[in-house]
Amino acid sequence: MSEPLARFDRLLKARRYGERTVEAYSYWAHELTDHFSDRDLTTLMPEDAQVFMSHLKTRRKLSNSTIRQARCAVDLFFKQVIGKDPSISSFAIRWERRKPPEIPTQSDVLSIFGLVPDQTYRTALIAIYGMGLELNEALRIKVRHVDLQRNIILVPLLRRRGSEKHCSLED
Repeated sequence: MSEPLARFDRLLKARRYGERTVEAYSYWAHELTDHFSDRDLTTLMPEDAQVFMSHLKTRRKLSNSTIRQARCAVDLFFKQVIGKDPSISSFAIRWERRKPPEIPTQSDVLSIFGLVPDQTYRTALIAIYGMGLELNEALRIKVRHVDLQRNIILVPLLRRRGSEKHCSLED
């Protein structure tokens, strides 16, 4: 292990960083070393940190949280070991907006149920959909939960332990 890397490890332990943080930061320091394997670490310039971070984002296509972790490790390494400010604390991370989920309409759902050939399964699916149940809630329904005299089904809910949802059979 090179002297700058050993000094970085000692710094992390002296600051009493958690074991996993020390592991992660050491990993990124080694990645930085590997990326600039032809150069001495003490000769690295702030522009090199920018190049390394751009490499992680564009070439390796790492997630935003991973890039943020690498940025913190490289920033600390540069400031404390090399003695230069890498100016990557504001390294831009473009957040990808997720497309909103497509929610089918009631007629779409009912047309899908119409494709189910078995009448028993179709009835069960329509009952689950009509009661607004999650699959795990529907799977927990037992025969003892069906009260034919009062025309209700007692659905044991997962969201609130010990509570039940009353669903009328007439609705």
